[in-house]
This record gives sequence, structure tokens and C-alpha cells, in this order.
Amino acid sequence: MITPFSTSRIYRAVGVMVIMMIVAGGVLLMLHIKQQTIVDSVDTHANEDTRIADLIRIARLADDNKDLVATISNAFQSATDTVAVIESIEALADAHNVELTINKAEKVVGTSNDTSLAISAEAVGSWAAVYRFVQSLDMFSYKHTTNRINFNKNKEEGTWVVTVEMNVLLTPQ
Repeated sequence: MITPFSTSRIYRAVGVMVIMMIVAGGVLLMLHIKQQTIVDSVDTHANEDTRIADLIRIARLADDNKDLVATISNAFQSATDTVAVIESIEALADAHNVELTINKAEKVVGTSNDTSLAISAEAVGSWAAVYRFVQSLDMFSYKHTTNRINFNKNKEEGTWVVTVEMNVLLTPQ
């Protein structure tokens, strides 16, 4: 069921992803233009010393921008270790003071031979804690899809329970 809460959250997540894609595209385009300019100048020079100097400039350009490329790559990182993924989710739960129960964590091979970790979990806590936990899952640092989020209030205990089902993309080891 789509609620006003989930709709605004979806719009916010889509907006963040669009902005990240625009920034990443702009940076990669800028790097490509710089690299192409240097490569074009290498092709037009007949002097071997000039070619060597240009190749050194290309190496420096790559080295100077390695942190930027790593930052963009880390924004879309894939997991290689299932234990690390589960520990990351548990750390998010601890950070937001919710009691986490992972009901299922199973490797699934997709149709294009991609492997993902299917996770089903429940988190229990106050409304604010459960809400912050779900927000942090939206910004989870691994490539993932969230298949289902379901909030329920336990009226007897006055706590909230959120059930989350997600798939985290695993890269081959």
C-alpha cells in the first residue's frame, strides 16, 4: 500500500539518485574531455620527448583524480561478503536503537547470472527509531533494491515493528 509517507520518501530517494547521476555524469564527462584533449595532442606530436611528456601528464591526470573516481564508485558499491552486508545492517539497527531480527538471508542467482543476497528482517522500536532505521536503509551503501517495507504498531507494547525485504547485489569473489 502506498501512503503519503512512502510517496514522499520515494520522490526524495529518486531526487537524490537523479542528482547523484547528474553529478557523476558531469564529472566523468569532464575527465573524458581532459583525457581526450591530452590524447589528441599526443597523436599530433612527432617529437618523441613531447609524447613522453604528454603520457606523463595523462598518468598525473589519472592519479590526481583517483579519489574522485573512487568516491563515485563507492556511492554504487557492490558487496562481496555476505557477512559484511549483514553486519552493516545490524550496525544501522544498533545506531538507531532498534531491535533487529533477520528472518532470512539467502543467496539468489538471477536470470543474468547476477547473485544477490535476499534479506528479510524485522526491526522493533519507537516510531522515531524505526523511521530513522528505514531512512538509513534507503541510503544503504551497497547496491540494493527494497522490495517491501511494512510498518505495524504493537498496541500492547506501544512499539512499532517494520518488516523489510531487500536484495543486495553481490559481486563475484
